[in-house]
Amino acid sequence: MIRSRNPARRKHASGIALIVALIALVGITLAALALVRSVSTGLEISGNMAFKEASIAVGDLGTETAVKWLKDNFDKLDVDGAVGKGYYASYGYACDLTGNQTPTDTSDDMVWNATTGSANCNEVGAQVASANSYSQTNVPSGYKVYFVINRMCNKEGKPDVDSTVTCNPYPDASGGLEKSTKGGGSYSNLPLSGGVIPYYRITAKIVGPRNTVSYTQALVTLT
Repeated sequence: MIRSRNPARRKHASGIALIVALIALVGITLAALALVRSVSTGLEISGNMAFKEASIAVGDLGTETAVKWLKDNFDKLDVDGAVGKGYYASYGYACDLTGNQTPTDTSDDMVWNATTGSANCNEVGAQVASANSYSQTNVPSGYKVYFVINRMCNKEGKPDVDSTVTCNPYPDASGGLEKSTKGGGSYSNLPLSGGVIPYYRITAKIVGPRNTVSYTQALVTLT
């Protein structure tokens, strides 16, 4: 006697295999998408880091331009903005140079490319021209460089003449204070006789590809 196979059981088994195969296919697809996303994110992060590092290198142009500007205008450094914008004879303690100190308050933000400052920061940066006479290197295509110079003194004026104008000390090679304020870096001390050699803080902002933004700072003195 010949027995016939159960077609219902065979159909049921085929249906389960199809469901298992579909689930496995979905799992493989999701794993592949996760891998692609991970690789893409890693490449994007690496690219952004490379752009950021490159923009920091470009920031040297801002520092070089500012130093050359100081040397060319060394006799006009007792007042704010004596020649154009981007120079201030005080340290601008009320200004948030990067916008990160008070991220929810823009009233104290440094304004880098305008004619007037913000409500609580009356400072405006200067843009480095793409081809300029202050630096031997031109600004690369795709980048914008700005700088602002702050004399590290409490206010405008001549520290050698006005006893209320105090500046931070300039250390000489021996570790002492060279023609500076009495008692170290306090801004409230009276200046010594013989002249004051202040520091100048140069802050550069670099805007590069993919809207990368970097900042660099340097302290220099004119001797």
